Amino acid sequence: MRQFFLLLIFNIEIAIDFSLTQAMFPRRTAIKINAQKEYDSEALQTASAEGNEKLVQVLLDRGAEVNAQGEAYNNALQAASLNGHEKVIQVLLDRGAEVNAQGGAYGNALQAASLNGHEKVIQVLLDRGAEINAQGGHYGNALQAASRGGHEKVVQVLLDRGAEVNAQGGYHGNALQAAASEGHEKVTQVLLGRGAEVTAQGGDSSNVLQAASAGGHKKVIRRLLDTEAEVNAQDGGYNNALQAASYASPVIIAPTGYAEAGIGPTPTTLRATTKATLVLFRRS
Repeated sequence: MRQFFLLLIFNIEIAIDFSLTQAMFPRRTAIKINAQKEYDSEALQTASAEGNEKLVQVLLDRGAEVNAQGEAYNNALQAASLNGHEKVIQVLLDRGAEVNAQGGAYGNALQAASLNGHEKVIQVLLDRGAEINAQGGHYGNALQAASRGGHEKVVQVLLDRGAEVNAQGGYHGNALQAAASEGHEKVTQVLLGRGAEVTAQGGDSSNVLQAASAGGHKKVIRRLLDTEAEVNAQDGGYNNALQAASYASPVIIAPTGYAEAGIGPTPTTLRATTKATLVLFRRS
């Protein structure tokens, strides 16, 4: 917040000094204009992230570039979308923001909104032409981002609007792995019901059963095994699901006393991954 106000003060100083600069140094006028636009664009992204609609309007009127790239959120529309500021999003779109602009950790505005489960914002973006299966960013696409966040309603909306349930890409590989890795049982069930391939390969954990096993998510593991997930499938960094569960809780196979010494996972994680390991043993 302090950085934001300092930025605004600096912008005010630029505005006050502008007329003097233009009179005294005509050749530097263009440089001054560019500097003002740069800082206004940075302030626009911050104001959008905070949902300050009035300030967004002021900055745009001053010449801030609505599609300027860079900074933490990549652009103003992504900043507003990630934080669910519907009114600011409408202002930005009305002033020329590109709804499918790519870049940054969140890939695009739709993916940013999906990650945090902002259903109304997602509807606005889709109605304004957002590409539902656009690729990019850490989570690959909007459906994977929503699945990772465990947002069941958003997942349903995206699927109803044409999201590809088995689209590949991103850190988790696909939406099903994203949901399973975080133990989101309901989202996992929705995706399976809409045709998600339980045997699909890819992503950090190689397959969905390994993803769930690494997190010790017993209920998700059981659901996956009931839908013909191969318990002995060999692939990826964990090699198989049983090793993934053991890797998540090394105390299972470590000498007695490691847990007491504070080495390895917490007791809660240990109980979860131990149960997951037992589930896999019984099915192997």
